[in-house]
Amino acid sequence: MFPLRQIAIVSLVLILVIQIFYSVQAIRAEFRGRYSSGYELSIFIKENHLEHKKIDMVGIQTPVLAYFDRNIFYNYNDGRGPCFWLYSKKNAYITDINSTNLEKVIADNPDYIVASYSGMSKLDFEITGYKNIVVFPGLMIWENHLGDADSSIVYQKVQP
Repeated sequence: MFPLRQIAIVSLVLILVIQIFYSVQAIRAEFRGRYSSGYELSIFIKENHLEHKKIDMVGIQTPVLAYFDRNIFYNYNDGRGPCFWLYSKKNAYITDINSTNLEKVIADNPDYIVASYSGMSKLDFEITGYKNIVVFPGLMIWENHLGDADSSIVYQKVQP
């Protein structure tokens, strides 16, 4: 029975070491800069009462949804829940600002478009009929490293 106890203790220590390693990585990333634009974006939306407007998203914008009691994006899960993004390499919902998804969003005629520039360094992109009103820079932690840009840009419909 003694070897079984030692195996259990070694296993527990190994698990703790792995968790401590990832915790240190997260703390280091936090000191290097905000790793998500979600918090600042949520403050902007709330201060300007945009959550009651028609907002569509392009890209992965679900980190902002943690700061709301409902899904605020009309084109994400049809405006219903769930209000989270399953971070997985197998998840196929990833959209890009350059894809045909942007055409669908423009055709939906939202008041605002929130675009994610995950993995892109360009923080300004023209969308026909909309103007860029604010940029929220951010970085994404993926696995054990601080990853690419994960910035959010808010576009407002231009009135003719």
